[in-house]
Amino acid sequence: MTTSGTPSFPLVVPPGPLPSPVLAFDAAGRTNAGNRGANADGFLIQDRLIAVADGVSAATASRWASALALGAVLRGQAGGSPDPLLGLRDSLEAANETLRGAGRDAPELTGMATTLDLVSLAEDDGSWFAAFAHVGDGAVYSFTGPREGQILTTPHSIGGGPLLRAVGAEETLYSDVDRIDVRPGMLIVVATNGLTDVLSFLDVQNVVRRHFDAPPYLCAGALLDAAYRRSTDDDVTVVVARVVEVTGYDWTRSP
Repeated sequence: MTTSGTPSFPLVVPPGPLPSPVLAFDAAGRTNAGNRGANADGFLIQDRLIAVADGVSAATASRWASALALGAVLRGQAGGSPDPLLGLRDSLEAANETLRGAGRDAPELTGMATTLDLVSLAEDDGSWFAAFAHVGDGAVYSFTGPREGQILTTPHSIGGGPLLRAVGAEETLYSDVDRIDVRPGMLIVVATNGLTDVLSFLDVQNVVRRHFDAPPYLCAGALLDAAYRRSTDDDVTVVVARVVEVTGYDWTRSP
């Protein structure tokens, strides 16, 4: 009882989510136009998703191709499959249909296409991994340490020649989709061919080695600078993402 005679009741705290460690990207991107006109590249960064696109169509449509494809990726991820690899395929298919549809609606955009590389973080029964999807001649790299890295993708071109695959180029899209285990501290690097055409894997690894512990924006900037020191005349875009552990909140595990 309170002193006024009004009964009191114990305070009931509604159940809430339990905190738990989750992985996310601490990422930064850099992009710069080459000597071929407007920058046709684009990139996307979210907590658990990074993407890089390089429009490869005629000058008028190339910058639209990369922008439309990245927008379609966001829509595809929002409504795609809960399976991470299938979700990336859904996003690629959504981007392909978006570009094909734009060409049907506006004849001047017919044939516009783009390369597209996606990487997303996901959890499977307590184990974290990065799912990645690749179309075109960009590249995805992973580095578990300053001197420990690998290139995860193979360019869909022959000797730097014409693209064999591109989002929007054909009704049926063929892509490479795979996954790797991840842990906090490792770096994921995604770049367009403006970088990969002039920097070998060892060149990229040497830059990453010197900047492995630096903030991602410094590593991304160093990679972009290295490409231009090799006199690339193409657009260059690079995203560097560190895998970090943060606190998440799981409603399914509420007390």
